[in-house]
Amino acid sequence: MRKRHIYLIAALMPAFSYLAFKPTKPNNKTNYDNFSISAVKSELAFNEQNVFDPLTLDEQREVQSALSQNYTFLGAGGQCFAFTSDDGNYVLKLLKFKRRNPPFYASYPMPSFLRDSIDRAISTKKEKIERDFNSYRIATKDLKDSTGLLFCHLNKTKNLSKEVHVFDKEQREYKIQLDDFEFLLQKKVVLVEKQIEEFMNNGEI
Repeated sequence: MRKRHIYLIAALMPAFSYLAFKPTKPNNKTNYDNFSISAVKSELAFNEQNVFDPLTLDEQREVQSALSQNYTFLGAGGQCFAFTSDDGNYVLKLLKFKRRNPPFYASYPMPSFLRDSIDRAISTKKEKIERDFNSYRIATKDLKDSTGLLFCHLNKTKNLSKEVHVFDKEQREYKIQLDDFEFLLQKKVVLVEKQIEEFMNNGEI
């Protein structure tokens, strides 16, 4: 009986590996923008590269004010779920990790060919996370003004002590302890094309 279980696990492991790491398709709206706490919960360890210069007093006040509001679902991309603040001035982006965390069985004993396959998949996901995080670091250090980025939180912390309430597309409420999550806070910018259209509609140009 024990051998049968081992063979069954070995036979199913490739399928589990595929399901755990298959990319999310943007056109699959059913899964793509379904928010959940588990979808934004990472297993990432502390990284010194993700420690940034302290905010100025004015920046701290603005961040505190922004994070004192509720946030409503705005949309979902390949990297994050975006929520807009009650006053419409800020966007909170909770980074996605549902398909990026190692599968639960990654630490189990298994045949070497399965281990190699899973290790390669995990390595690919780690490289993608690192590329994304490097973009966030560059934006934080060099492009804050042009991107409207106010705050970049890429390490888990204990000093924020801030709970934000977010509402998904079905208006379900979630309480997010921000210390425990990776997120970006940005000023909500109006796209140039949209601004020009508004000016034209108002007869201003």
